[in-house]
Amino acid sequence: MARRSAAAPVVLGATCAIPFFSLNDSNVPTAPDAAPTYQIRAAAGLGDGTNIATGTSSAVSGITGAYYISHAITSGNGFAAGTNYYILITYAISAATKRQIIDMTVA
Repeated sequence: MARRSAAAPVVLGATCAIPFFSLNDSNVPTAPDAAPTYQIRAAAGLGDGTNIATGTSSAVSGITGAYYISHAITSGNGFAAGTNYYILITYAISAATKRQIIDMTVA
């Protein structure tokens, strides 16, 4: 499972735009069987299974395996400034499940 951090903190009230690649076992960008899904969880509650948000990522046109997550990071959606979150990404390539984790900080 790959893990990385978002490039910069997301400002509360903004919409995040976090890119990633769906990768095969050789870490080569590869088109998944279907669009990757995501779950956003507070880092402090990662193990309790409580999702703050879920969704389906969007493809970047013309780039194999490139996707992005776009989600409104607002207090009304359960986010808080000064809090760390994990984005759990799931997809399949040739029916084999793949996962990635992205750290996201809300400022």
